[in-house]
Amino acid sequence: IDSMTGGHPNTTKISRALAAGAAETGIAMGVGSQRAGLELDDEDLLESYTVVRDAAPDAFIYGNIGAAQLREYETAMVERAVEMIDADALAVHLNFLQEAVQPEGDINAEGCLAAIERVSSELSVPIVVKETGNGI
Repeated sequence: IDSMTGGHPNTTKISRALAAGAAETGIAMGVGSQRAGLELDDEDLLESYTVVRDAAPDAFIYGNIGAAQLREYETAMVERAVEMIDADALAVHLNFLQEAVQPEGDINAEGCLAAIERVSSELSVPIVVKETGNGI
């Protein structure tokens, strides 16, 4: 189950149902971007992520952070995303086309490859790089 929800209290119920399905079928699941969970201090919002591990304690769960944010975060901050959901891996998503159509979007990719290299050598779990929206 690919990264779809998280970061808003209204997504907790959806995430719980998806995680229950992952647990029942033995398939992996990713959470939506954890940026909000890392940057905002909101317990209801955090539950929209943590519910996944709670509902699927033995499933392969992966975290999710944008490449633009990865460039800005120290590895310790990225490790918090892993710890937030007891992740088995971390997906780094490239979504520059989506960012380009958002008024507040970050389309600067400079330094993202170096950040991916840095984090992949320092993080406690493996990472995978994926594209969202239009393919690599």
